[in-house]
Amino acid sequence: MAGIEDNIDSASSTTTEMINTADTDKRLRTLTESGKELFENKQRKFLLKMQIVKSDLQLFARKIEPYSYELTSLQELKSDFMSGTVRYDTICKEYLDFLSRTNTAEGMDEVHKLSGEMQDFTHFVETESRRMNTFINELRAIERENTLASRSSRRSHSSRKTHSSSSSSVLARARAKAEAAKVKVQFAEKETLLLKEKALLEEKKSIEAEKVERKKADIEADLDLLSRQ
Repeated sequence: MAGIEDNIDSASSTTTEMINTADTDKRLRTLTESGKELFENKQRKFLLKMQIVKSDLQLFARKIEPYSYELTSLQELKSDFMSGTVRYDTICKEYLDFLSRTNTAEGMDEVHKLSGEMQDFTHFVETESRRMNTFINELRAIERENTLASRSSRRSHSSRKTHSSSSSSVLARARAKAEAAKVKVQFAEKETLLLKEKALLEEKKSIEAEKVERKKADIEADLDLLSRQ
């Protein structure tokens, strides 16, 4: 697990360095109309990828509390969350590389926006990682205590029974609360899926609209040419 977190720290650091050095070029290019269209199409695709991965990460974060009493599930959740952060950072670096290579005012504006988004993203990752680590460490401590208690021969059978009953009651209430939270997560999963589908449909609609506009422009150009003959 530590290896994944180290990769995230390294990736985030690299992305930050890229952002800080992205606008060192003195002369910026001006996009043509067709160039601007290509730029916006590529930009939209990157932003869509980022939005989808971010929605997955937000859903993982909402699952932390419902699984806060299940060590194995929580560890798997943390692994998925960390893998998602690496994917998000990779997309951001690819997007930043694209923006830097365009060497335009539009690209540099997006670089500065991305800088702020990456700072927010880093804060989000650190906060949710701490939450998961806290729960995981608490569950491991409980496991150790239970193991020691079960091996102890100094406690009487009655005291063990009383302690066990009290602990079971607390855990039962906690698990009931976690199960109720899982129901909310199920709705959140459906919501996330629908939002993804909506985003993909909007992207498809936008692409189709651009095709129509290009076709109209071609027709208008042909008509203009014919009118001059």
